[in-house]
Amino acid sequence: MSASPPATHTKPSFLRGLFQGEITETLLFPYPATLDERRPDEAATVHRLIAALNAMVASGLIDPRQMDENETLGEPVIKAFAEAGLLGLTTPKEYGGLGLSASAYARVFGAVASVDASLGVLIGVHCGLGGKALVLFGNDEQKARYLPALARGEMLAAYALTEPETGSDAQHIVTTARRNTENTGWLLNGRKHWIGNGHRAGMIATFAQTPIERNGETIMRPTAFIVRPDMPGFRIDGTVRKLGIRASTQAELVFEDCFVPDDHVLGEVGKGFRVAVNA
Repeated sequence: MSASPPATHTKPSFLRGLFQGEITETLLFPYPATLDERRPDEAATVHRLIAALNAMVASGLIDPRQMDENETLGEPVIKAFAEAGLLGLTTPKEYGGLGLSASAYARVFGAVASVDASLGVLIGVHCGLGGKALVLFGNDEQKARYLPALARGEMLAAYALTEPETGSDAQHIVTTARRNTENTGWLLNGRKHWIGNGHRAGMIATFAQTPIERNGETIMRPTAFIVRPDMPGFRIDGTVRKLGIRASTQAELVFEDCFVPDDHVLGEVGKGFRVAVNA
């Protein structure tokens, strides 16, 4: 069960150049053709998704004022998103998703977020963090098990990195994972907070420090895991109230000797930082 490596960047990047003090004008001019010109089939999918979103608003199914008042996204909205394909934006087509390019995803994401920022968080966490980590680093068995369900909206994805002690500093998280006595998996201990979708997710990309051997020494390095809410030792310690983006719910997650079997390691042991920065 080898993990699928993410695509390597071989082309020059305008944004990366800015960090190096370079402005690569050749990447901007002449201005790229529109998505409708470059990929008309994909553009048609984008137009369909945005039309479905607008229909949800027009029908009253999506009511940003009411969602903000209730501080939650109702299940009918999530179901409608799933039926429209909005929960499978980044899932490859072979797993039941739409497999949109970055340009198409950005178009749809912009439309969703302009309706309500909380809906943008739902899509961003489900399609762009938790689900994307699985797309980039999951092995074939993991993808076959979880991606179709994520694309259909049968479960939501979450991404558990942020901690009370370290924020989102992936290299210095304090949640730990050690081998269980039977040597069949890992026992996670720690706490995560501000985890979008965390209270209702069925698959949570979770990061913990694990011991690895390097140059004859044992050191701690992050590893990514797929955690399910039914795993022993996992619990949700409530949700937090916010001043804005209130319909997006952020949860506090607790791991107390939470058992994660070996087949739920996401990527390679000790290579979780790579998962975090790419997802």
